[in-house]
This record gives sequence, structure tokens and C-alpha cells, in this order.
Amino acid sequence: MELSRLSWQVVILIVVLSFMVGCGEESDIKDVVKRNLIDPDSVRFGDLIVSDNGKRACIIWNSKNRMGGYGGEEIAELVKKGDIWEVENMEGGDYNCNQLAFEVADVKEESRNKSDIYIRSELSRIFSVSIEKTIDLINPYKGACWDLYSGYSIAKENIDALEYERDNSGVGLSDYKDERLQEYKKEFEHYDSYLKSESGICRIAK
Repeated sequence: MELSRLSWQVVILIVVLSFMVGCGEESDIKDVVKRNLIDPDSVRFGDLIVSDNGKRACIIWNSKNRMGGYGGEEIAELVKKGDIWEVENMEGGDYNCNQLAFEVADVKEESRNKSDIYIRSELSRIFSVSIEKTIDLINPYKGACWDLYSGYSIAKENIDALEYERDNSGVGLSDYKDERLQEYKKEFEHYDSYLKSESGICRIAK
């Protein structure tokens, strides 16, 4: 089956646009990394890896330090929020720069968001305050429910992430990671029981 002249023009246009988008993303990523450097004009970039969903990326960089010498190659880890790229870690690791690692990071972010919605809705009900007012209860400096909020969220996101890795890595989890998974499950049960019983560390603020 042969493509018509118009079909070939459409194919060529798609390829060109894809190339232009890719170039634009790379330029944006490099610009964000440069803004975090002491001497951005001296930067040398290496390989760039972008997740399949276009939301996360890693890029190798090296630039001059305060002494005027190159400090050695580092890996910047970035995440795209809306249309804006942001640096998560300027000294990341290559273990975070593969498709599975990108997917695990997305799972953790989604888990955090779900935990935030669930816990704050429960606190709103327990303390008879608006969702907006629960921000005072989970304030990391003075909120009576901060320990519950952070402990629950961290345990849950790590459970979700490790279970995703176990189910999608093709090799399961190492013994160490499996032990950590069981520990996170115990921690989660601890904090979840506090929340469901409406007692414990949050009772102080009620």
C-alpha cells in the first residue's frame, strides 16, 4: 500500500514537529540546570534522558566551581510541573535515570497526593473544620497532626513505590527492599490505626 503525496507531506510534518518539540524540551532543561550553577557559561552537558511520558528527565552536567576548575560530572534530576521544568536534585544518581525509576517516582508522587487528600478530608471531619483549615493541623512546625500526616504519607508512598517496582521490574525486589517494604507496612498500620481511631497524637488539638 503506497502513501499518497499528501500522506507523505503529513508524515514529514509530524517528524519535523516532533524534532522541534524535542529540541525545545532539551533547551528548556539545560536552561533550568544553568540557573542552578555558579558559572553557567562554563557548563558542559552530556547525555539527556527523558521519561516516556515526558514528565521526568536526567541530564549529565559539569561546570566550573568557585575555584575556577571543573568539579566533575554530575547528574541533574528534573520534573515537569505543568509546562515548567524544575530541578529536583542537582547531584542525582544514575539509578534514578531509567524508565522504571521514572515510573516509580510518578507512583510516589501520585501516592503523596492521594494521601494528602484522604488525610485532610478525615481531619476536616474529625475536627469539624474546613479542608483549608486543616493546613494548620499539618504544619510541620506547630501542627498537632504533622507526625501523623508525614508518617502516614511517607509509609504509604514507599509501599506503593516498592510494590510497583516488585511487580514491574521483572526480577522482583532484593531481600533488603523486601524487608523495607514489610517495615513500611507496619509503620503504615500504626499511623492508619491512629487516624481511624481518631485518637493519639491528634487528640491534643481536638
